Amino acid sequence: MNHYSIAKAKNNLSRIVHEVEEGEMVHLTRRGKLVAVLLSAQEFQKLSKKQSSPADALQHFLADENNKNIDIDPAVFEGLRIKNSGRDIPL
Repeated sequence: MNHYSIAKAKNNLSRIVHEVEEGEMVHLTRRGKLVAVLLSAQEFQKLSKKQSSPADALQHFLADENNKNIDIDPAVFEGLRIKNSGRDIPL
């Protein structure tokens, strides 16, 4: 990860953009303090992609044709769920 002052980045923007396109993240500083991070458009899209709920992820997984032949033994899930009624909380 490379660090540049804003003044230095301004004078080397083209080179810095090439670094970012190659997968490097670049930290920009002002008076030695981090103020911004430059990253590739691809990395930005990954980070800004809407997070799905676990239920949505499971539904997507089950709908994927590549996952149709996966055989998971139900015994794998035994003991994962606590079967007690939970904590006693005075109301």
